[in-house]
Amino acid sequence: MKINKKVLASIFVIALLALGLGYGTLAYYSDTEESTGNVFQSGTIDLMLAGDLPFEFYDIKPSEELAPVNVTFKNIGQNPGYLYNKITYVNNDKAENPTDLTADEFAALIYVEAVTYQHYTDWEIGGWGWGGISDDLPNWLSMDANSDGFVSLYEITNVGWLPYDISAPEEPLIAGDAGSWIITFHMADSLDGHTWGDATLPNEALLFNVLDNAPQADGIDMTWTAVLNQLPGTPP
Repeated sequence: MKINKKVLASIFVIALLALGLGYGTLAYYSDTEESTGNVFQSGTIDLMLAGDLPFEFYDIKPSEELAPVNVTFKNIGQNPGYLYNKITYVNNDKAENPTDLTADEFAALIYVEAVTYQHYTDWEIGGWGWGGISDDLPNWLSMDANSDGFVSLYEITNVGWLPYDISAPEEPLIAGDAGSWIITFHMADSLDGHTWGDATLPNEALLFNVLDNAPQADGIDMTWTAVLNQLPGTPP
């Protein structure tokens, strides 16, 4: 039987339309899940200085032992950090007189008589534990540049940055922990025969038979700077 080409074309078009309509009615399972509340939040490096800072000593006399001071460092951030300290000072003379000492000369008269160190843990939760109190003076005496058996503020300043635990300089201060120094300072017994530890010291004021009177009305303002670094390595 001969099929008309127009009829055949119509049947083919109808078949395609039927197939297309049938494909469009097919159904597939689908499921969508959504995760919310995803956060990128940086941590913190946060240091607190506590204890007896700032401290003030007035009317200091030769051979006087000053009251101990507590210098405490708390890591109140979320990350461990490597803590470094630095002492600097400037002259704060209260009077002008021929025996004025420079800031360095006055600082060379102030010794560290005694120093202890204590490491506290679990600072924030209150139930502290610690590694005990240790005598830290032998570590500080490593800064005795002139080998006279004492370490002065002048010598400490020349060292630069100090780790918070001199006996373990590579140890980080863990988040929530604290380190504490109890330091006793002492003014030199006498300027007569005093070893300054630097060829540029003393100045001419010390050459006129006023040795023990030279520090009168002199003084220094000291700044204690502490830096907590997240990574170990070179101090600031």
